[in-house]
Amino acid sequence: MHGNGEGALLHGGGGYARAGDPRTPEFGVVIFYEPKLSENEGVLEPRLSKWNARMSESAITSVIPAAVATLLTWIGANFVGGPIRKFIDLRGDVIKELAQYANVRARLKEMPSGAIVEQQPPLTDQEKERSDEAREVLRNLAAEMKKFAENESLAVWLVRWCPCWRYQPAEASRGLIGLSNTFDSYRMARAHHKKMVEAALRIRA
Repeated sequence: MHGNGEGALLHGGGGYARAGDPRTPEFGVVIFYEPKLSENEGVLEPRLSKWNARMSESAITSVIPAAVATLLTWIGANFVGGPIRKFIDLRGDVIKELAQYANVRARLKEMPSGAIVEQQPPLTDQEKERSDEAREVLRNLAAEMKKFAENESLAVWLVRWCPCWRYQPAEASRGLIGLSNTFDSYRMARAHHKKMVEAALRIRA
């Protein structure tokens, strides 16, 4: 103990306390304890640093494969799976429309001599409207097929060279455009373009 009276300092337990302090507990002293490090505590910090470093490396090595897998999944969905699904749906639309407009009469007819004459009896207004509608539908399908053929390189490569598909989108687009241009007349060109589309998309006639 150092000093006298209420202001005296009491020593004990590795620290100092002031007697008579109103904050003192029931023993009348407040102990300001200053802990002392043991011999092993000084070695703990470098060990913790090494452990943290190992944990950081482990976290990095686990995050990188997950990020790569996520990136590959995104690429597959947006540049392969999605475009191929759209192409398969587009092929289905071509099959449907070819069947739907197969019985539409043409306005003109090519004679054996090569002359182009109007069909007899002439088309009704309703038949002319349906013929114009078919030409518009075929041209829209040709535009969609051309967009796929020239914009989705990876998906086009797969649908062209995969043994289970072997489709030719660019050839199908050209055939659909030609069919649209010749749809209102019975000519060899119309039959040729129809066969071109069926061969490019492997459609059974």
